[in-house]
Amino acid sequence: MEYGYWAYSEIVYRTPFGLAPLPPLIIWEISNKCNLKCAMCVLFGKNKIKQPKGKELSFEEVKKIINDIKKAYRLLPFKPFIGITGGEPFMRKDLIEILRYLRKNGFMFSVTTNFSIPNERMIRGMINSGLSDLRVSIDGPKEVHDKVRGMKVFDKVINNIRLIRQDKRGKKLPIKINCTISKYNIDTITYLVGLAHELKADLSFQFVEFIDEKHFNAHKKFSMAKFGAYYPTKVDKETITEEEANKIIAQLNTAKKLARKKGVRLFLTPNITKNHEIREYFLNIDGYRHSEKCIFPWSTARINSYGDVFPCIDYPYGNLRDYSFSELWNNKRAWYLRNTLKKYKLFPGCIRCCKI
Repeated sequence: MEYGYWAYSEIVYRTPFGLAPLPPLIIWEISNKCNLKCAMCVLFGKNKIKQPKGKELSFEEVKKIINDIKKAYRLLPFKPFIGITGGEPFMRKDLIEILRYLRKNGFMFSVTTNFSIPNERMIRGMINSGLSDLRVSIDGPKEVHDKVRGMKVFDKVINNIRLIRQDKRGKKLPIKINCTISKYNIDTITYLVGLAHELKADLSFQFVEFIDEKHFNAHKKFSMAKFGAYYPTKVDKETITEEEANKIIAQLNTAKKLARKKGVRLFLTPNITKNHEIREYFLNIDGYRHSEKCIFPWSTARINSYGDVFPCIDYPYGNLRDYSFSELWNNKRAWYLRNTLKKYKLFPGCIRCCKI
């Protein structure tokens, strides 16, 4: 699916005038709340950005949006895959009902979660909702994970995954462990291969998305000049030293060998696998780009917990309380964003984004 998604993205990127067909992927930040305060999180961590404020969508409003999206795609041979994320999705007490309603209307969907909230009843409900796959954030062994997350939750998370595997249907549920490689877990990357094998899960390493102060200021200036307001990117400002980069490379090389030995599917985001590329990613912020352009806003929509539709940076096309999804996807603000992005290839704050 991933290869097909990016191939499709390259094709629709060529669409003129900033227009784009309805996207195959919608990422829905179903709640902006979270029970944890992760160190590297751009919403709640050390270098958190200011979040938009408002009243979160009610269950009835969520259902109305799902109905609207279904209607928008009625003449197409596919419905979009919907990635449920946050904040923390399980902060919503009606999450299971939302998942059931998605399945009832024929959508495939995933949930990305820190998985420290649900109890056994909620886990059974999630499994039976028709969930396509589950993505659980884990940063390393217990002491590392709990330190990064700011709370002692590791044991609860692992126990919850084991509860899934003890369930008849849960045994077959695809699970992916997501780990953001940052300053905080450099020495324990390989540990997660063994954990993924034990839990019968895939493993995805994502390099921390970051920019330095120079590019942060350049992005702010660019955003004000081109969009009339500051629309930040969701990246950290913690840079990596040469010693830390070398540790990451050594750990990843060992992790790759161990994953092959144990039969664990391992993914890297962004997909840079050569040692010199990883070193350049962290140490040459001025000269190295793992991609020369961004095609993400042509093939993916994001929806936040207030109903705003936006591309990636918090530049809203409009709100689903006021307009339909299809109206917002190709309105003037969407055209302008895509045309501007195509002209400049990358915005200053986007040069280490995992989506390029």
